[in-house]
Amino acid sequence: DRNGVLTLFNQATREFYGISAAKLLPGQWASHFDLYHGDGQTPLEMADIPLFRAFNGEKVRNVEIVVAPKQGTARNLLVSGQAFFDEAGDKQGAVVVMRDITARKQNEHLLQQQQAFLSSVFEGSEHCIFVIDVIRSGPNEHEFRFSGWNRATEENTGVLREQVLGNTPIESFGPEYGSRVTENYRTCYQAKTPTRYEETTPFQGQELWWLTTLNPLMDATGNIYRLIGTTTNITERKQAEIQLQAYADRQALLNQVTTQIRRSLNLETVIDNTLRAIQQQLQLDCCAFAWYSPELDPPTWEVVQEVRLPHIPSILGPVPMAVVGPIDHPLLRNGVLQINQADHYSEPIHRDFLHQAQTQSELLVPVQAQSDRIGVVICTNQSEHHWSDSEVVLLLAVSDQLAIAIEQANLYHQSWQKSQELEQALQELQQTQVKMIQAEKMSSLGQLVAGVAHEINNPINFIFGNLGHAQDYADSLLQIVELYQTQFPEPGDTIEQAREELDLAFVTADLPKLLKSMKVGTERIRGIVSSLRVFSRMDEADMKSVDIHEGIDSTLMILQNRIKARHDRPEIVVQQQFGDLPQVECYAGQLNQVFMNLLSNAIDALEDALNRQRISEPVITIRSRLDEQGQAEIAIADNGPGIPEAIRDCIFDPFFTTKPVGKGTGMGLSISYQIIAEKHGGTLVCHSDPTAGGSKFIITIPQRQPTSSRQ
Repeated sequence: DRNGVLTLFNQATREFYGISAAKLLPGQWASHFDLYHGDGQTPLEMADIPLFRAFNGEKVRNVEIVVAPKQGTARNLLVSGQAFFDEAGDKQGAVVVMRDITARKQNEHLLQQQQAFLSSVFEGSEHCIFVIDVIRSGPNEHEFRFSGWNRATEENTGVLREQVLGNTPIESFGPEYGSRVTENYRTCYQAKTPTRYEETTPFQGQELWWLTTLNPLMDATGNIYRLIGTTTNITERKQAEIQLQAYADRQALLNQVTTQIRRSLNLETVIDNTLRAIQQQLQLDCCAFAWYSPELDPPTWEVVQEVRLPHIPSILGPVPMAVVGPIDHPLLRNGVLQINQADHYSEPIHRDFLHQAQTQSELLVPVQAQSDRIGVVICTNQSEHHWSDSEVVLLLAVSDQLAIAIEQANLYHQSWQKSQELEQALQELQQTQVKMIQAEKMSSLGQLVAGVAHEINNPINFIFGNLGHAQDYADSLLQIVELYQTQFPEPGDTIEQAREELDLAFVTADLPKLLKSMKVGTERIRGIVSSLRVFSRMDEADMKSVDIHEGIDSTLMILQNRIKARHDRPEIVVQQQFGDLPQVECYAGQLNQVFMNLLSNAIDALEDALNRQRISEPVITIRSRLDEQGQAEIAIADNGPGIPEAIRDCIFDPFFTTKPVGKGTGMGLSISYQIIAEKHGGTLVCHSDPTAGGSKFIITIPQRQPTSSRQ
């Protein structure tokens, strides 16, 4: 009250202080307790007691004190108090409200202990631990700010906590790395589950690898308010993995090169595949292969193959050593020439050469085979590059494999040359054999034809020569008979009987016809004999100017029996479309044999087509003309089935034939080709379309042969 006497206290106050009296003087009440400030250690002076402070007119708000009874347990109180006045403004007393916060203070003490423990764990851990607060920055938008960064994180990353606490990742680490970190935090926040990932950081000026785990913390409503991150430096492990992968890649590349060498004996193919594999494996701007020729004057480097990025200029071609610089001695002495930065290379000529080639880093590895030919694998980049030991070891191993490939390619080339020589010798032997057969065949055929023609020609000439006299004799005798009939119209019974038996009127009419028919027959035989002589040309073995049309006609005369109609097929129509062709210098007998072979094959093809009922009117067309170059061109075409494309390239090969056994030898077209190409310097080509039908052989020979051909 206004006198400072405690006049009213509620039941809770009585129970708390053990007060039973209705009124207590201040001294009486205070004598039972020791009062302390909120720390429980510093005693309260009388003037500091919240009750008296309120009585003295001060507004007391939430003042913590400790009440320690003389007997019993100390309690923590939270005190508020205020004086009250009457209407006249006179102080009537004070009201004080006290709240027992002993339990809360005990919990706070326990929490402080726990926080101290966690802080000791947080700071004392050898593992990197960091804390990120999730702060709502807008609808469905959150930002992440660091609120914890332990000592181990500082030591491992080199980033002090003052640089990150209260900042976002972008504010702490910059936009590039900070954006990646923010995305990782956002992924964990959205997943609402622990997230684990590997990452690299730009800390301490080197690339470090970390294995990071993020654990989300949720409040009572299930919202994530904080992320706890732990990370472990795994740089050594990753470097070991990278080295292991590099070793595996190196072995894979070596296996690839080895496999390519075994699969292909073509050195260009092996080098190209190897360069592509190296360029892809080492991520090079350019990878090339060059031959070094110290025996040339001047010594020369020649880049023969390269694999490069599109924007990199080509380095193919020869370059004198005076331009490249004296790199052969260090290259061949040390086994490798390694330039990490061209600006710092001491040799001035090669340094200038690299600058002109826009090259900043270069690695040269020699490839020296047993043949003493020196090759070089060239690896270049336009930017600075520090060549690692694993890259050098890889290229040295590749150079060994390439040396083996060079030796294999040389052996293969030598064996290929030998096989080519043997094949050429075999072809020459076959051609010689064909020529011998042809010569023997032509000799025998010519002698036979000439002999037959000669033997037939003599009696035919005898008969043909006497037919004129027989005609004259018969005419004279018939004239005498006619005179006798005129002079002796009545010859007598005996003569009349003989005339009737003789049928003199018929004999008189038929005898001239008979003699004329015999003359036509002998002329026909003389024509055939003449054709045989023209065809064989035994009297014209040397090259002479002849009428090619005459040779074609003689060939058709000989083949007349195959051309004319038979009981099982119609006549083969031969259309002769001869142009104005002058005499041509040639071996007439051999050229006639070509006509014989081509026409015989055409007749065979037409007979086969007739038998298969693929055509009804067989036609052979023979055309001749002078082409644009003034050469004689003879085309022999038929409307038969044509020649399939699959065998068209083989028809001029010796002994190749599609005819049944016993019907063809496979020599006709081969001999014909040799006669035209080798004997006359011409061409013999075939055009055929099995779809449309028909084949055409075109012969082209010069009008005049060179002097060497005549000889």
